[in-house]
Amino acid sequence: MNPPASVPGGTEFCGGTPFRSGTKFRSGTKFRISLDQEGFPGEEKNRLFAEFPFFRNGAVYQPDDGKNSPCCGLSLLAAGSMKMRWEESNPRRNAFFSAAGIEPARVAAVQLEHSKTVYAVTSPGETAGKIGDGILTTEKQVVPSVTAADCMPIYLHDPVTGFFGVLHSGWKGTGIVLSAMELAKERWGAVPGSILAVLGPHIHSCCYTVDEQRARFFMRNFSEECAFRAEDGTWRLSLAEANRVLLERAGVRHIAVAADCTCCSDFLGSFRRETAKISDSEKKYFTPMAAYVYYRDT
Repeated sequence: MNPPASVPGGTEFCGGTPFRSGTKFRSGTKFRISLDQEGFPGEEKNRLFAEFPFFRNGAVYQPDDGKNSPCCGLSLLAAGSMKMRWEESNPRRNAFFSAAGIEPARVAAVQLEHSKTVYAVTSPGETAGKIGDGILTTEKQVVPSVTAADCMPIYLHDPVTGFFGVLHSGWKGTGIVLSAMELAKERWGAVPGSILAVLGPHIHSCCYTVDEQRARFFMRNFSEECAFRAEDGTWRLSLAEANRVLLERAGVRHIAVAADCTCCSDFLGSFRRETAKISDSEKKYFTPMAAYVYYRDT
């Protein structure tokens, strides 16, 4: 099992790979889970998961009452495929969560469909057979989990109402974060100003080439800065910018963004990187990662 990581100042937060605190990202903080720009040196290349905290006012969030807070997690490439489909068995998932110190029975998962469907649950079993792209809860024994491999995992936590959860947000599902916040408002009375949001590792605009139609759709519906035409003539899309705009407009003030690009980082699963040189019939062979959020001590 991976050792606890330390943030600047010596504060321990979660197990997993140490993250690197970074620069301000407009209304929030940009951080990196890798140890350096080249990736993990030595034995750390074989780590199974990375974990990182929520942030408030640009610093690692720690409750005023001294209690623990939920931790964001992500399986890495070395853990293998975390693919989740109800009609298929994937024993690697249970093995992975056990290795990460999480009882598999605590995990609440859904089969993804690139939608804006989010579920609020009180127990893991409530998601059985469900299809959607997000899970929220206030129950500390539940571990919400989705998968991603270039799409963006979005982690949410509200210290006031106590809800926490994780979403899968690809280009088709951009806007799911608004659906999640509306559900949290209806279910628990959550307001955007107290919500902490972490935009996890995903494909960045350095690698995310799209057609002009999709680029202009995002520029028109989210922000002019969501997409741009690069020097090589290709259109590039920023999922981080699109979601930052949505969160900020909704009133969320505490936003952190992982600087790690899944396509650039060979320790992360990436559909584009892993399928770039294989035939269409083989494109199912890539590495979906498990994104999860949980309380270590329950």
